[in-house]
Amino acid sequence: MQLRVIYGEGTHTAILVPRDALCRAIAPASATYEILDLRRSESDSDRVVQASAAATISSVSTTLAATAGPGNGDDYALTLTSATGVVVGHTYRISEGALTEAVTIAGLSGTSARTLAPLQNDYTGSATFTGIELSGTIPSALSDEEDQIESAGGGPFAIIWRYTIDSIDYVIPTQFFLSRYSIPCPATPADVAAYDPRLARKVAASHLTYTQALNAAMLDFIGELDARHISPTHALLQEAGKLAVIKKSCAKLAMWMENEADLADKYDAEYHAQMEHIGRGRAPLGTVDVDCTSAVAEAGSSTKRRGILARC
Repeated sequence: MQLRVIYGEGTHTAILVPRDALCRAIAPASATYEILDLRRSESDSDRVVQASAAATISSVSTTLAATAGPGNGDDYALTLTSATGVVVGHTYRISEGALTEAVTIAGLSGTSARTLAPLQNDYTGSATFTGIELSGTIPSALSDEEDQIESAGGGPFAIIWRYTIDSIDYVIPTQFFLSRYSIPCPATPADVAAYDPRLARKVAASHLTYTQALNAAMLDFIGELDARHISPTHALLQEAGKLAVIKKSCAKLAMWMENEADLADKYDAEYHAQMEHIGRGRAPLGTVDVDCTSAVAEAGSSTKRRGILARC
């Protein structure tokens, strides 16, 4: 999901998985990043929030301790020689000879790991497992500044990443906004399983997981709210948002299964109908209610995590 920088929470870490022109995840020898305030012109000295600085490259470096891949019975399983520095939710690279792929860790117990997506290749116990992510710090001076969010709309800001792979220079921009709230997933795997027990039995007999479905559903959900200019902080506080994510998760699971296209279409249609319900009658993000008699907007609040909309 997109980077969310939360007001009042101090420094944040921005992360990028560097890729080359063939979309292969490869860690460069070095990289830099800078942070810009895109609300300001190029001639404005305040445009540069963070001057160009060296990005940190993940230092994880170990090997597999056992064979892994589709030919080993469980194409989501990895056994590492060492799990030092390996973090759930982060992306790493497995390499052996001409074979290489990026994997995101979905679970970790000791040196046993599970990947978010199935492995594409078979590897022996000598394959390397290395970190590839670039990271940079978003300073607290930005995230803790009330004016950045209350009067200036919270963004947009941009992180400009720069690195070189095989003599090709890459310049990668990533935008973000300052927000008062984080966005947790409103539904749980148990919610999805309970919503359709028949589908749950099929999931139990497959390699699919509810976490995969919920992650994909949240991407669609937040993306659609953004496209409709609806603040996710409104929808996620209500049962309507939870139900939408459950229905989209069911649609994803059915879509990934064989012979369940009709069920996938059914749940997808129900999801879109639910999104219409959520969007109906909601004011666009960034607006406030105005009293019809006095033409005065309701007073905003500078209290941390309380004010959702900024006054214009």
